[in-house]
Amino acid sequence: EAIPIKKEESVRAAIERISNTSVPSLATPNGIVDKIKSYDSTATASNFGFNHQDVMLTWFKTEACGAIKSIIWHNYGLKGDIGKATIRAWKVDPRVATLPVTAGAGGSNSAMGYYIDSADSDGNVTAFRNKATDTTFHPAVGNPDSAKVSFDPLGKEASWLPNGLQITLDSAKWQGINLSEFGDSMTFKLGELFGFTIQNASPAGGADARMEMYVYANTVVPFHSFKFYEAMRGANRGWHIRGDFEWQMYAVVEYTEPPRPIISLQRLFTTLQTGPRTVKAIVTDDNPAGGARGVKSVDLYAKINSGAFVKTSMTGTEPNYTGTLPGANPTDTVQYYAVATDVNNNVSPKSPTYLYTIFKVINNILLMYNGRSLPSGFTITTIAPYYMIKDSVKEKPYYDIWDVKNYGTADIPELLTNYRIVNEVTGDGGYVDLTKFAGNFLAGATPTNRRTWIFADQDHGFISGYTDTIFTDTDAHVKYFGMKALINQDYPYVVNGNKFVTQPWEINVDSAIYNDPVFGFIGNKTKKDTVKFWYDPNHEVSSTYSNWMDEITPTLDATVLFRDKNYGNKVLGVTKQATDGSWRTYTLMFDYLGTNFRSDTTGGYTTPNDSKYKYSWIVNAGHVMKNTSDVFLNVHDVYSMTPKEFALFQNYPNPFNPTTVISYQLSANSFTTLKVYDVLGKEVATLVNEKQNSGIHSITFAGTKLSTGIYFYRLQSESFVETKKLLLLK
Repeated sequence: EAIPIKKEESVRAAIERISNTSVPSLATPNGIVDKIKSYDSTATASNFGFNHQDVMLTWFKTEACGAIKSIIWHNYGLKGDIGKATIRAWKVDPRVATLPVTAGAGGSNSAMGYYIDSADSDGNVTAFRNKATDTTFHPAVGNPDSAKVSFDPLGKEASWLPNGLQITLDSAKWQGINLSEFGDSMTFKLGELFGFTIQNASPAGGADARMEMYVYANTVVPFHSFKFYEAMRGANRGWHIRGDFEWQMYAVVEYTEPPRPIISLQRLFTTLQTGPRTVKAIVTDDNPAGGARGVKSVDLYAKINSGAFVKTSMTGTEPNYTGTLPGANPTDTVQYYAVATDVNNNVSPKSPTYLYTIFKVINNILLMYNGRSLPSGFTITTIAPYYMIKDSVKEKPYYDIWDVKNYGTADIPELLTNYRIVNEVTGDGGYVDLTKFAGNFLAGATPTNRRTWIFADQDHGFISGYTDTIFTDTDAHVKYFGMKALINQDYPYVVNGNKFVTQPWEINVDSAIYNDPVFGFIGNKTKKDTVKFWYDPNHEVSSTYSNWMDEITPTLDATVLFRDKNYGNKVLGVTKQATDGSWRTYTLMFDYLGTNFRSDTTGGYTTPNDSKYKYSWIVNAGHVMKNTSDVFLNVHDVYSMTPKEFALFQNYPNPFNPTTVISYQLSANSFTTLKVYDVLGKEVATLVNEKQNSGIHSITFAGTKLSTGIYFYRLQSESFVETKKLLLLK
């Protein structure tokens, strides 16, 4: 994004005006200056760490010919024995602007590769070709987008100051350099990509030295921020595309010819509204060489689903313009972008193409996915069944899904009015703090309209910049979630030299858990099968979910369910409920998909299903959401809401021996049959043959008298007919 400097305004004053903070001295240009940045300052801000030898890269794309005068960045803080950083300038590989959306999903999807340097003191890898003894870029292994992302993002080092400038870092402030004071002037051409790297120059060994940068959340391509992980081992080592963050950096440039108009288009998120929507754009035009300047027109292009883009004009005066996007129906997708033309008929580059969907409320249960990324190989719809019930991902779900990162938060207050149960999970750590929304949701509960919120965030400290936090009594954390304080951030971890090392950690269950209606199965299984309960986010789902937990100081009226085993019996999970029973919450400082049962870990985790260790994943041991629905929707059947449609669910368990449970939902009172057939089509059992009320029903099927093999179960109710497969293994 390029923002013109106001008339008679200094560059420094302009940046201070935008960022609302003091910045260092900047170069004084001869001509008209722009400052350009790659981050959205309206997004969520946080900090991001770089340990010894790690590297951050930010790149920019220019809109005219010119020269770079200064760069500044925002230091969040420094930790450990760190004092120096090395800055280098690059003519960035243009392929960084064409990376696929999936490349920013984290994990192996974002891994690019590295160079080998046999003289390196930590891992024998390097980010820079000119320092490598092996000049071959080694691509990441196992990245599904490897053909598109396995290249050196730095391209070629600029002639500004070969091998860079080493500077002393300042903590918690803006810091910058004037390029003209160090080396030759750095010029650029129209559309050329340039960038800067800042490397933590602290040596390996000794206390870990952490350089922290101020960052903003980002989900939009192209991705401008990259990180080189020096100490990472395995297939994902080296450069990574950080599609979820943008480093806070400005480049101050002097244009020497008229640039094209600059357009910044507002991104709208998923909504419940079906009518037309207003979208805003900031459009500017400058002419440093003199002559006519200004915006002539701004055109908005929009389409619904697979239809054609339709052009409409945006109205306003420079720099503020508004346009109208078409109304659409629930489940429809709207895509849009904008283009600007200046008075010299120079046309701006097309803005990013954004899209949103019209959300359709179907059920009374909501999965609120509030994570920063998804595990490699998963989408929001394929990961959801594991959180809700371990069943077929092909079934018609009994729950709705709201993906906070991609759907936004604007419509959440209205969204929540449609639900009785919310399961908020964060996977690799929370993206946005939703506790205020949750508090308003729970405040509306009554004894006849009970509401429940399950909250699992294994990195909740992001809400306070990972500093200990004591909440006020009116805060939703205290009032509803039983958290008086969030302390002892980011544990447990093992310090191995300067590296964080993940491993399984044992979780103790408190005595109250044995009678808990939702998580009681965990305590009962540990006692019955003589197993331990383990937190191991690397194991079943994906290494993408690796993270550390935070300790809770519970309120006096909260009931403790989980504590850690090895780090001082710290509280990791509580439950709290209203005195009148109208609402109940569960607060976990770990992701329950990252837990399992095992008698011990002496045999390692390479063969997790070895019966010798009594291994079991949590989703195979009990049903969190089924238990929640049974209790808090006041019914014996699985769920109490009146579904909007008929559906047949996958049996569980499957394979089974000798019994399994088959569930289905009816959207109306109707005569219903549920029958089981063998592979030859012969009926072997009639489970239901009667008129039933609307709702979700479950029935147990016993295959005691049947032989091992594949069978089919068929549901027919009114005009709805569906068949699914089950497997009996004796």
